[in-house]
Amino acid sequence: MVVALYPYEAIHPDDLGFKKGETLKVLEECGEWWRAKSLSSRREGFIPSNYVALANTMETEEWFFKDISRKDAERQLLAPANRAGAYLIRESETSKGSYSLSVRDVDPQGMDIVKHYKLRALDNGGGFYISPKNTFPDIGSMIRHYEKQADGLCGCLLRPCEKPKAQKPWDKDAWEISKESIKMVKKLGAGQFGEVWMGSLLDFLKSSAGCQLQLPKLIDFSAQGFMRFLMRSAVLQGFMQVLVRSAVLQGFMRFLVRSAVLQGFMRFLMSSAVLQGFMRFLMRSAVLQGFMWFLMRSAVLQGFMRFPVRSAVLQGFMRFLMRSAVLQGFMQVLVRSAVLQGFMRFLMSSAVLQGFMWFLMRSAVSSGLHVVPDEVS
Repeated sequence: MVVALYPYEAIHPDDLGFKKGETLKVLEECGEWWRAKSLSSRREGFIPSNYVALANTMETEEWFFKDISRKDAERQLLAPANRAGAYLIRESETSKGSYSLSVRDVDPQGMDIVKHYKLRALDNGGGFYISPKNTFPDIGSMIRHYEKQADGLCGCLLRPCEKPKAQKPWDKDAWEISKESIKMVKKLGAGQFGEVWMGSLLDFLKSSAGCQLQLPKLIDFSAQGFMRFLMRSAVLQGFMQVLVRSAVLQGFMRFLVRSAVLQGFMRFLMSSAVLQGFMRFLMRSAVLQGFMWFLMRSAVLQGFMRFPVRSAVLQGFMRFLMRSAVLQGFMQVLVRSAVLQGFMRFLMSSAVLQGFMWFLMRSAVSSGLHVVPDEVS
C-alpha cells in the first residue's frame, strides 16, 4: 500500500489520477511508472512512483525529507517560501540509520541561519531524544512536543519546510538512461570535472528498459551513433569536400532551390493529409518497429556496414569516380540538359502521375495498409 504525497492529474488514457493523501495498492512496479489501483475509486492505471510513499512510514509525513543532504536542507529551509521556525527531518549523513532535525532561525544580527540537531536513539531501541532529559517513543511525538515549546531548541517548531514540486518522470532529460546499462569500453581521457569514456549501448538495448524503447527514440539513438561514425570517416570527409567544392553540384543545387516545380511538389507533400496519415501509420506499425529492431541488433548488418567503409577497393573506386573528368562532364550535361529539365517538369506537373500517386497512397488493395485518421491520433 502507498499513500499519495502530491496530487496527480491523469494525462494519458492508461494513467491513474489521484488526490494528495489517497491510498493506492501497487499491482506492478515498472521502473519509474507503477501500475496501481485506487482504493477509493477502484480504478487502475499507471502512476509516477516518486509521487507516492509506503503507507505507515515516515515518508508520508510532511516534515520528512528523504535522500537530502545537510547543504540541500539548508538551501530549502532558506528558500523565500519558509520563515523562522520552519523545520524538517532528514536522514543523517554521518550516521547511517540515524536522523537529524534542521530548523530555520535568526541570529543576533538578524541573518537567517539553519541549525541542526541530531536525533539519538535509546539503547533499547524504544524511542528517540535530542536531550537526555526528554525522551519520546517516536519522532512524531517529538515533533508535537517541540511544536508546543522550544525546551532547549533555538525556538518552537512552527511548520514543516515547503517541499519542492515533484518532478514528473518525463520531465527528465529525454536521453537519460541508467549508468548501469552502459558498458564502459575504453577510457578516452580525464579532466578537472571527471573522466571521458567510450561506451556501448548494446547492453542497454538488451535490458528491459531498452526492449520497451519506442521506435522514434530508438531511431534517434541509432542515428546519433551512425552519424558519429560517418563524421569520423576519412573517406566520407573527403567525399563531402569534393561535393562541396564541386561547381557541378553547386549548379545543380541552385537549379533545385530555384525550381518552381520542385517547390510546388514539396508543398504538396507537406500539406498532403494522406502522406501525413501514412507516416503516422509507419511510425506506429509494430511490423516496422520489429523490422528496425532486427536491423539495429543484427551483427550481420553491422559487419556489412563496416566492410564497405573500411574496404580499400571501395575507397579507391569512390576516389576514382569523384575525380573522374568523364563523370563530372556527364553530370554537367545532365544538369544543363534542357531535355532533362523539361522531362522533370513534365513529371511533376503531370496530372496522370499525381493521380497515380494519389491512388497508391489511398489504395488499401495495393498497399495493404490502414492509415490511422486524425481523430484517433
